[in-house]
Amino acid sequence: MLTRFSLSLALLLAASCAPRVAPTQVAIEPAAIERHVAVLASDAYEGRSPGTAGEEKTVAYIVEAMKAAGLQPGHRGSWFQNVPLIEVLPSEKAVLTITGGKGGAAFEWGEDALLYNARAQAGAGLDKSEIVFAGHGLTLPDRGWDDFAGVDLKGRTVIMLGGVPEALKGTASSSAEKVEAATSRGAAGAIVILARGITDEQWDTQVKAAKHRDLQLEGKASGPVVDGRLRHAAGDRLFAASGHEFAALAAAAGQPGFRAVPLGSRASVKLEGGVRRFASKNVVGLLPGARRPDEHVLFLAHWDHLGICDPGGPDPICNGASDNASGIGGLIELGRAFAAGKRPDRSILFLATTAEEGGLMGGEYFADHPSVPLKQIVGGLGADTISAGTPADVVVLGQGLSPGMDKIIAAAAKSQGRQVIASEASAGFFQRSDHYPLAKAGVPVLIATSIFAPGSKVATDRYFAERYHKPTDNYAPGMDFTAAAADIELAYRVGLSLANDRGRPQWKGGTPYAEARAKQR
Repeated sequence: MLTRFSLSLALLLAASCAPRVAPTQVAIEPAAIERHVAVLASDAYEGRSPGTAGEEKTVAYIVEAMKAAGLQPGHRGSWFQNVPLIEVLPSEKAVLTITGGKGGAAFEWGEDALLYNARAQAGAGLDKSEIVFAGHGLTLPDRGWDDFAGVDLKGRTVIMLGGVPEALKGTASSSAEKVEAATSRGAAGAIVILARGITDEQWDTQVKAAKHRDLQLEGKASGPVVDGRLRHAAGDRLFAASGHEFAALAAAAGQPGFRAVPLGSRASVKLEGGVRRFASKNVVGLLPGARRPDEHVLFLAHWDHLGICDPGGPDPICNGASDNASGIGGLIELGRAFAAGKRPDRSILFLATTAEEGGLMGGEYFADHPSVPLKQIVGGLGADTISAGTPADVVVLGQGLSPGMDKIIAAAAKSQGRQVIASEASAGFFQRSDHYPLAKAGVPVLIATSIFAPGSKVATDRYFAERYHKPTDNYAPGMDFTAAAADIELAYRVGLSLANDRGRPQWKGGTPYAEARAKQR
C-alpha cells in the first residue's frame, strides 16, 4: 500500500511501536469555533448551497479565515479548486408505471417514489424495462454472498431492499452503494425499497431534500438512467402488481444462496427535469512542512449544506449549523493551531469541500484531481458535524480498517483522558462523508468523533431525529462547543503524530482501500 522504497530496520521497528503523542502546543478554543458557526450558519449565507450567492459568501469567508489563521493557498498556488457540477432539477410530475404483471400499478413522485435523473440526460427515462428483484443488492465474496450471481442486468430495472439481512448483521451498505453495484452490472434502472420503519416524517424530509435540486459531478454521471427510492408499503403494491408476494421474496432474500428473480413485469417512467452546468469550489489551505514538505497530512470538512430547503415554510433555510458549519469552524481553528505552534515536519493540507450533501462530489473530485499526488498524503481525518456539549468518548468511523490510524487515534484519545469505543449507532456513516472518496482512492483518512458516543449532546438531544437536514439545525447564541473543541484537539494530536513521525499508517491487507493504495505506486 505504501510507495515502494527500501526501509531500514530502524524504520520498521518504529512503525511497529506505539505511536508517540506530542503534547498540545496551542489550545483549541470552543468560543473560536462558535464564532465561525455563528457566521456560516446565519441566514445571510442562505444555507451554503453550491452555485448560489451563499457559496460565494462561504468560500470567501473560509479563505479570509484561513489567511488569518496563518495558512497559504494549497491548490497549485491558489486557494480554490474549481469543481464542475451539473444541477438536475427534480421531475416532480414523474410517475413510475408497472405493466405486464397482474393489473399493473403506478407510483407518483413524492407520494410513493423518489426518482432521480442519475445521468443528467434530457428526457431520460425507462421504457418497459424488464424488472429483476436482486434481494439486498449485496456482493460479499468473503461471506459467500452474491445477490447478483447468475443474472444479466443489462438494460433491466433492478429492485433491491434497503439495509442488510439479519444473517449479515453488522455489515454496512448504503442505498447509494447498492445502486452503484447494480449500475456496474448494466442496470438501466435501480430502485431501493426503503425499510419498513421509515416514518412519514422521515419520508417527508427526503421528499423536501429531493425537491430542492440534484447535483452531479461533470463527467462522473455513471449511475443508472433512473435511480429511485420506494416507500416500503409501495413495495407491497409493486410485487403484487408483478404477481409475487413481497413478504415471501423478502424472506427468501434474507437467506444465504438467494438468487435474483425476474418478476415478469416492466417499468416505465419519463424524467423531465432541466439541467444546468456550473463550477463550484473546493477551498484548499496549506501549511508547508519544515523537513519533509513533499509529504502531507490531510484534514477536511465540507462547507456546503442544503440551502433554501423549504420554500414558503416558516423557516425556509437549512442553515446547517452542526452539519457542517461546525466542521468548517473546527478545520479553521485546527489550521490556526498548527500555524501557531512549532512547524511540523510534514506539510498539512486543509480541504474545505463542496457538494458533499449532493453525493460526496467535492471529495471525489479532489481524489481524482488532488492538489498533490495521493501517494504523498500519508493519512488524515475528516470533520463532519463535530460535537456540541461536554466531551465524551471517541468513536472512529472506519475503525479496524487501518490498524496504524487506530493506534494513533487511540493514543491521542488516551492522552486526553478519553477512550475509543465501538458504536452500533455509527454503522454506515463511514461511507457518508467527504473523506470517503479519499479512502476509496487509497489514502488512510478516517473520522474520529464523539457525536455517536453515549452521553454526547448530539445523541441525547436526538439530533439525527429532530434537526439533521432540517431548518432546525440552527445556531443559537451560547451553544456549548466544548466537546467540539476536544474533538478538534484530538485531530490536532493525531495530526502532530502523522506529521512528525516517519512512519505511515497502512490499510488492513485485503481491503479495497489497501488495493487502491497499492495502485498509487
